[in-house]
Amino acid sequence: MADNTNNRAFQNMRQDALHMLEGKQPELIAKRAGVIYDAEKQEFLVPSLGKKYRFSFPGYEESEEMDTWHHLSVLHYLNLADGTPAAESPCSFGELPDGLVRGGKFDRTAAEALGRFLSRHTEAEVRARVLELGGEIIDGKADLSVRLPYLPQYPVFINIWFADEEFPASARMLVDKNSWHNFTIEDAVTVGEYILRVLEVEK
Repeated sequence: MADNTNNRAFQNMRQDALHMLEGKQPELIAKRAGVIYDAEKQEFLVPSLGKKYRFSFPGYEESEEMDTWHHLSVLHYLNLADGTPAAESPCSFGELPDGLVRGGKFDRTAAEALGRFLSRHTEAEVRARVLELGGEIIDGKADLSVRLPYLPQYPVFINIWFADEEFPASARMLVDKNSWHNFTIEDAVTVGEYILRVLEVEK
């Protein structure tokens, strides 16, 4: 894992996540999460943002360098996913169950952060960056609508309006309306914050 390994709060949450996964059958976890479990190698194959990560079983160690909060979100997903597929119907974070306060605040935070991101990059750079993260350009009412495959049953959507003569560039981050089957609102916000960070990582 890449960073924050000495962060006590992170370590406590990771231990809690591992405790929740104890005793669960890997085949059932894989079925509910839409991931692959290789019984021979005793590992999960988890696709996320255009990459594939391998997690050992039962230790859930990741075989490659990975951001710690990204890693933690995968553990929470493997624990919480109940097999409900994505509805492919975007909604705001504030519209999620229990999302009125925490989710509504993040909706505003994300819009502000995405606006700053767009002000620093050209349209071509923005398109290239979302594609690097495994993003798929989809039909939408925005100038650019993107579906980011964060986890198999948990897509994140970004609607982007590029600047013109009258208005500055703006964007909204959205989640699938079935996302609560995979994450709590706290997890959803953590995932959103992580995506905002990785968008700015230069390749």
